[in-house]
Amino acid sequence: MGGMIAQELAISHPERVHRLVLGCTHAGIGHAAPAPAAASRAFALRTDDWALRMRTLAPLAFSRDVAPSLLEGFIEKKSRDVQDPIGYRAQIDAVLAHDSERELSAIRAPTLVLTGDDDRIIPGESSELLAHRIPSAELRIIPGTGHLFFLERPDETIEIVAGFLGRS
Repeated sequence: MGGMIAQELAISHPERVHRLVLGCTHAGIGHAAPAPAAASRAFALRTDDWALRMRTLAPLAFSRDVAPSLLEGFIEKKSRDVQDPIGYRAQIDAVLAHDSERELSAIRAPTLVLTGDDDRIIPGESSELLAHRIPSAELRIIPGTGHLFFLERPDETIEIVAGFLGRS
């Protein structure tokens, strides 16, 4: 969702955005590659049991080859960080309502689009569309990672982002 907010900021207030990094995001559901059925079912899960929601969603947010200790640690931590159910539903509604596709060409800031090649929440084709529609955007695909590529490969992610932000 942060990438969607960043798109809106770059479109609405271009003078405030000098460089833009978009990770694991899309231009709107109608323009996104379809999420796998398992991900759609997980997000539609009707429960206020936050631990159950995390046990259902988390395995889809990482690559299929994620280290079990990373996955289990994430589930354990996120199961304790309970999100308000009303806030969660509002967040999902906002994601579903987001549509920036027609305005992407207005983004003038140099843009880096990042994705994992095993993202089962927002498939990489959505990142490809963003990179294609945003003038002078650069697409970087981090192999062997999922939606939470920055947790699976934090050092590589930092190196890529720092290199992009450090360019003149």
